[in-house]
Amino acid sequence: MITRVARRCRGFSYPTIAPGSQQHKTAMIARHLSTSGTAAAETDDGEEEVEEKPRWPGGGGGGGGGNRPRMRPADARSPWRQQRFPPQAKAGRCDPDFRGFEVVFMGTASSMPTKFRNTTCIALRLDGTTYLIDCGEGAQRQFTQTEFRPRTIDRIFITHMHGDHIFGLPGVICMIGQQGSPGRPPTQIYGPVGLRAWLRTTLCLSEAGVPNKYAVHELVPPGGQRRSTRRGLSMLMEDPPHVDELPGRDIACGGDGLWLVHQDERYVVQAGALRHSVPCYGYVIAERTRPGRFSVEKALAAGVKPGVSYAMLQRGETITLPDGRLVRPMDVLGQSRRGRKAVILGDTCDSRSLLDVAQEADILVHEATLSDDIAGEAMKRGHSTSTMAGNFARAIDARKLILTHFSGKFEGAVNNQRFPDQIQNLNQDQAGGLGYSRSIKDMIRAARQAFGKPDVIAARDLMSVPVFLSDEPPVAKSAP
Repeated sequence: MITRVARRCRGFSYPTIAPGSQQHKTAMIARHLSTSGTAAAETDDGEEEVEEKPRWPGGGGGGGGGNRPRMRPADARSPWRQQRFPPQAKAGRCDPDFRGFEVVFMGTASSMPTKFRNTTCIALRLDGTTYLIDCGEGAQRQFTQTEFRPRTIDRIFITHMHGDHIFGLPGVICMIGQQGSPGRPPTQIYGPVGLRAWLRTTLCLSEAGVPNKYAVHELVPPGGQRRSTRRGLSMLMEDPPHVDELPGRDIACGGDGLWLVHQDERYVVQAGALRHSVPCYGYVIAERTRPGRFSVEKALAAGVKPGVSYAMLQRGETITLPDGRLVRPMDVLGQSRRGRKAVILGDTCDSRSLLDVAQEADILVHEATLSDDIAGEAMKRGHSTSTMAGNFARAIDARKLILTHFSGKFEGAVNNQRFPDQIQNLNQDQAGGLGYSRSIKDMIRAARQAFGKPDVIAARDLMSVPVFLSDEPPVAKSAP
């Protein structure tokens, strides 16, 4: 005989199960526990708060009444959880078929993680792929808080060899390989000299595997010299390659003082040397100039029929009509449109090498490790203040400046209850609206004054900043 053991909640019931089964025992235990009139929940401060459970109609006995387990409403999350995982600030909140240009901050702390900030890691979501810039410890954990899949990461760019920028790299590339499909292309990794040897040694000694393989491409300093570390260790180790390691390139510096790190049909990535305590680089990721908008009216007037010919013209191909006439793309397309550009710098106190190629960037991500009152200490350690970041943003005429890489003394999480619904309107006083601490507010204010624009915000973990398409003509330094 089959009896029905059901728990009803918001109009739903579980299916019929047989008595004596494990499911039956679990349901009986849950029903017994639900007869309690109170429930305790732990708050942010570690104290317990007692929550009265509502009485259901019908009293405590019989089939229709008494206390029944209730589902916690969506808006009843603890204040800590609202701040830590706000739904509107969840990174990668778009669907897997994302087709935009978005900077997602996986970590915004310097040196070591804090209560509310992980070490440096930035994801740049592009059309059909994701670039990762730096990969501090805890990056794997941060990805579990996002809705986009780590297996979409195809390329990783490392700015320098300090631990808060690389300690999460071995785990992340292993995770990418394990989550990807069997035929997934190898993960391409770019960074300073020494990155290949460090990653090789780490993976070999830990006996870790990267199922989809990987390759490390190193940016060789001018002159091709590979230095030793301050502790006398060679940056060029002759250990045999890891079993999953593919040969990588040594990327030489060009005549313009820049490294052409990567280019494909959609994007161009260049790097420039920054001034820091170790060799460090900043990356400029530029979308190629996009063709102008297709004019259906001009195409019809030229005698082009809808269909494949439209697609060929939009791809920049010249077509031949049945009567022998040629129709060129310029005959039916409008003015070319500028591609989007993101400039993401590593630790630096001098970024002048990127002044030209970074011009008119849509987003500048610049470190602001220390405050202006200790600017001398910042320079000594190869770091920047918010005023220095604002000055560089002004020099390249950036459209938006985002400060990151904050020292642990500037936690920036005084008001844990507040998080912006959106960051579209940058003309408002974000310093107060985002719940920043007084130190972070002062840094934003100083950066705005140096920048000469209000478009300055301080990054927070899991915050995403989109860059929208524009019909403006290309800038002088746009990728061709």
